[in-house]
Amino acid sequence: MGACENPMNHSKYMKDAEPIRPLSIPNNIVELVENVYAKSSYQGRKLAQAAKLWPEAVKSGQTVWLGFSGALTPTGLGGIMSELIKMGYIDIITMTGANAYHDLHFAYSLPVRKGSPDVDDDDLYKDGTTRIYDTNIHNRITLKGQDTLLQDLLRKVLPKMPQKYSSAMLLNGLGKQLDKDERAVSKKGSVLYTAAKKSVPIYLDSQSNHSLGMDLALLATEGYNADMCPTQDIMEAAAYSINIQPQFNVFLGEGGPRNFTQTTGPTASEIFYIPFDGSSGGIILSVSDERTGALSGSTFKEAVSWGKYTSACLDNKVSVWGEYTITFPLIAAYIKAKGGVQKPKRLMDKREEFLADFLDKARKNKHNRIVDQKKLRKEILLVQKAELERLNR
Repeated sequence: MGACENPMNHSKYMKDAEPIRPLSIPNNIVELVENVYAKSSYQGRKLAQAAKLWPEAVKSGQTVWLGFSGALTPTGLGGIMSELIKMGYIDIITMTGANAYHDLHFAYSLPVRKGSPDVDDDDLYKDGTTRIYDTNIHNRITLKGQDTLLQDLLRKVLPKMPQKYSSAMLLNGLGKQLDKDERAVSKKGSVLYTAAKKSVPIYLDSQSNHSLGMDLALLATEGYNADMCPTQDIMEAAAYSINIQPQFNVFLGEGGPRNFTQTTGPTASEIFYIPFDGSSGGIILSVSDERTGALSGSTFKEAVSWGKYTSACLDNKVSVWGEYTITFPLIAAYIKAKGGVQKPKRLMDKREEFLADFLDKARKNKHNRIVDQKKLRKEILLVQKAELERLNR
């Protein structure tokens, strides 16, 4: 190396890499993402990647499957989600039943108030108010009132359901019934209502551990066909996945919704022996730690080994460590500023067609499954014997 030569020319990591520069205060959300976050470091740079990836995925024809957990709708973020549905940036949803239930408070304009985590909860209980961290909900008017209104809706929707129906069919029916209910005076901020209008399927990660399931239990005692079918959910979701590729997953939080959405690939390939490599990419907005297994058992890279994604390449996948009430609105604002309105896919309209295709593919691959499982049973016996010998050494 000559005396006047730049030492950086000999570093493959430094030579051509973009330099970090002093940053200026941005004037708007686009400058914030493109001129601050993107040119910054750590989670800021990842957030900029996520903000750009989402609209790029939609414009390139990918299908966006959104999964969200935690208490999202009580924060009011369902309004932002409804806007993104209308703009064509969400095609399918998986949510918790609690989020579906609390979403209805806004459709009916039932009281949800700002509160505080620093409160005497014994006094709160005496007052007849419950809280989700710093958000207050009135026990009688909002919760018992919502149960009453939801039961009224269900009494009209359930008779229209077939003997076996998925959670997507039920929530679509509830959204359509909301449209007819004059008591629902503030529907436009409701995810269930907007999704039904735009034919966006919504699946539940669980059909019982929430107030919606509790209300359905009451309706069952009245003789209604109140049981959603979990196997119907599993097959429909897998049917969507193999028909909507490339699939781009967006997860707000962790738990059941993410797990449900990502297991559509293994359902097709591992259980039904339908050749399928999984989703193409996605975004995770979460504060969970992969070291605990809290990321539904997988990071994007790890999920490749489960058959959930086509590649471990991270060019179209990004995990942003940050609580979603901070990160999600920023990304949504950038999409609104830069993305433009896209044509909705109206995938609920294609549910029966996709399910029929899935079942046809399952029938065609039945022989392969039977032959392979017969071989597998023999292999298991040999492995069990070897494992016992190894354990008893």
